[in-house]
Amino acid sequence: MKTIESTLAMLTDLSIVEDLRKVLREKDREFLPVEAKFQEAAQDLTARIGRNAANELVAAWDRQICSDLVYAGFLGFQANLHNFHNPVASQFTRLDYETFLREHIMQTMPYRNEAEAAATAIQDAYEEALNEYEDAIRSYYVYLEVTGPKLAHFWGYRFANQFLPWVEPGYVSDGAQTSMYALELHRDLGFRVC
Repeated sequence: MKTIESTLAMLTDLSIVEDLRKVLREKDREFLPVEAKFQEAAQDLTARIGRNAANELVAAWDRQICSDLVYAGFLGFQANLHNFHNPVASQFTRLDYETFLREHIMQTMPYRNEAEAAATAIQDAYEEALNEYEDAIRSYYVYLEVTGPKLAHFWGYRFANQFLPWVEPGYVSDGAQTSMYALELHRDLGFRVC
């Protein structure tokens, strides 16, 4: 069914990674210098290993981030629904991110593993060239890996506020919980998320 395919493509498209970058550029002052160093390193790396290999490597890393974002967004959606059904038990904002994002599971998702294997193959083939640029590149992707799922979880939570009235009888969004979540995320990230 075309509608299912197009909806899935929309929810899992790599453009979500660019959306994350855009939000970080606009809201997070600490991201811009990390991204600038990455762009410089990526340009130099491209000159050394060629455009195709460099593009494939960056695309693999982006697919890995995309998998993390989709996974975390879905967990945020589920957290909202769980809060609706059992508001007293929904205290996920008091847990550390590693726990409520279930990072140990996130890192085993098939799409992520496929992307990680593709990146590793390219990294192994160009190991010597990558060594020179590793710090700038790794810092950039670690930044996305750490900040991205936190934001995606919140975005999934907020998306559920809009979507669940369509599919969950009696659903009413919990404005207080959403505001508290936004405040906690602001405290953690250092910038307003909405």
